[in-house]
Amino acid sequence: MKKEHREEYIALEPETRFEIIILYWIIKLAGKVGTTIKWQEKIESGLKTKRTSEIVTVIIEFDDIRLDHTIKSLRITGRVANSSKEELIGRRIGIDISINDTAIIPKNKTIERIIDKVSPKKSILIVILDIDGYIVAEVSDKIEIIYEKYISTAELLEDGRESFQKDLDMIKEVIKRYRENGTTIILGYNIGSKNLAKKIKEADYRIEGSLTANMNGILTILKELAKNREIRENNEVTRMIQIYDQILSGDPTKLIYGVDELFEKIDYGIVHTVIFTDRIIHDNKILDRLFEAFLSCIEVQFVDSHTSLGRYINQFGGLVGISY
Repeated sequence: MKKEHREEYIALEPETRFEIIILYWIIKLAGKVGTTIKWQEKIESGLKTKRTSEIVTVIIEFDDIRLDHTIKSLRITGRVANSSKEELIGRRIGIDISINDTAIIPKNKTIERIIDKVSPKKSILIVILDIDGYIVAEVSDKIEIIYEKYISTAELLEDGRESFQKDLDMIKEVIKRYRENGTTIILGYNIGSKNLAKKIKEADYRIEGSLTANMNGILTILKELAKNREIRENNEVTRMIQIYDQILSGDPTKLIYGVDELFEKIDYGIVHTVIFTDRIIHDNKILDRLFEAFLSCIEVQFVDSHTSLGRYINQFGGLVGISY
């Protein structure tokens, strides 16, 4: 999440759906939030009605906050506590904050700790091309699937097919964006997609093997990378391999699911990581309990239900925990 310090406030710009959820938690904790809006008014002048509009900054004390069903924006209503347009102070208004919008939050040590916790970490980008599709994921202290798609064999093999060319261009654009930030790019492929892999020339490392375009393929590459001493000594990478291995194997000694059982185990202090999907996102009680877990130093991660990992976690109700 992008941040900028402004005297008594912090300006935050959410860039992902999970960061919209983080912002939802931050606003509930702060009690106030501001943004820049286009304010329109009607002014009656004799028999004529004049419409005016101007860009103003408002800070509101909210009384209601809701995530939209796509988890791409927040709807916040409340009374204006401060504004660049004095006439608005005291009025009750509604504001929307979406991905890439700016939210203004009062400075607070707990809030700054939350922001630091979700600040970008050094990452690598993994792209896997398979005969049946592809997966693109960012790997840092967690695995975030950016794109994942299954494609018919015929479509992948016919290089001239316009539909897959668009996918290929999109993958190249993602690689370009990450390379500009100094991210290491890993390209994985199997013998069936070898010719396709030749079309992507921007990778720093190439790994050929029995790779599938899903989370298992990502883990296979991470385990291969872990043979490198520098990677092996990175505790975050080795810890992440263990976590996702335990999830995908359904390890009954480590995997905890069921809302009541999970939060009971969290209260006992035996859970170190919780992963949830958008399936449970509109249950405010669960969201509040997840925020409490997040504040207590438990690793909380969000996974899109449309990914293979998200569909797998949805089999457990959209919420799983990993115990020590």
